[in-house]
Amino acid sequence: MTNEDANLDRDDVTEGWPDEGGNAELAQFARNFARSIPQLSPQAIDRVHERMLQSRRRARAGGPWAGVLAGLSAAAAILLAIGLWHAVATCRPAMPEPPVATQTPVQDTFTVAFTGLPSPKSPDRPLVNLGEVESLVSPIR
Repeated sequence: MTNEDANLDRDDVTEGWPDEGGNAELAQFARNFARSIPQLSPQAIDRVHERMLQSRRRARAGGPWAGVLAGLSAAAAILLAIGLWHAVATCRPAMPEPPVATQTPVQDTFTVAFTGLPSPKSPDRPLVNLGEVESLVSPIR
């Protein structure tokens, strides 16, 4: 029996806890919860244990070659990735020549004529009365 099995078989769920006032309710809850879970029969537990042993044996049955094959597959995957990266990095298509500037350049300023519209005029009073909002923009005193 391993140390983990010993911890699972423990009935006292408060073992090793500090002696605090709230632990009694928690321990009672844990006991009630453990009682409400259906228990497996010893035969069922033995079947589960035997299945686990079989799967461990199968995992070990690969022998030393299983580790070697796993290492070789990892090395092959790494080499393949490096080869693909190298192929992509070195086999790029040739860059096309830049186009010859035979087109007219783009104009960034335009002349606009206002026809029939009055020219815009500035407002008579300020948009924001700075006297009212001075406390918002003045430094802290």
